[in-house]
Amino acid sequence: MLVLFIRIKKLIKDYLHDFNGNYTAHLEGKNIFENQSFRTFGTYFTHIFIYYGIDFETVGYKNQTIMKKFFLVLLVAVGSIISKQATAQVSVSINIGSQPTWGPVGYDYVEYYYLPDIEVYYYVPRHQYVYISNGKWIFATSLPTRYRSYNLYSGYKVVINQPRPYLHFTTHRVTYAKYKGNNGRQVIIRNSNDPKYYVVKGHPKYNGGNNGNGKGNGGGKGKGKKG
Repeated sequence: MLVLFIRIKKLIKDYLHDFNGNYTAHLEGKNIFENQSFRTFGTYFTHIFIYYGIDFETVGYKNQTIMKKFFLVLLVAVGSIISKQATAQVSVSINIGSQPTWGPVGYDYVEYYYLPDIEVYYYVPRHQYVYISNGKWIFATSLPTRYRSYNLYSGYKVVINQPRPYLHFTTHRVTYAKYKGNNGRQVIIRNSNDPKYYVVKGHPKYNGGNNGNGKGNGGGKGKGKKG
């Protein structure tokens, strides 16, 4: 949206390159556009008015004030939306604190892990395992009994950042089969000395190293418990 806003501004300026933007807007008796930051936006919206055939000099002072108030509110609203979108983007782009201690290092954001040894997915945002049972995909906070002996800390994990990757299980099963048995080939978060991973609950240095138990988000001992 911000890019679109800038492009529209540039487009209108190109059309109105010869327009004299020294018009002073008055709002409730105050020259708010005398302020440099407001003057820029004031001139911009004045350009918009002229471009669409609205001449400030031909309308009454009261109507000018109403229109100025309306566009000032509109400006604030647009700015608020842009700010919220930017904040949301940042929060979506980083979820290190949600990643389990048995996860591999090197990823600021992870949506799913695929565990090729047991052909199971792990959904990081909700700490859920996703596996097939009786032809249906099951979401659970722990692995089924048949996989309880699987060691999450040594097993290989493939990071997949796409929605509902289990719908492509047939492809993943073949593509990532080469990683089966690659135990201990990845540096995991629990063993990392990078300070950015200290926010992960269960890290030996989490919260100043006070817990130091290294059990991780995996539920205790890396045997497929809650992530």
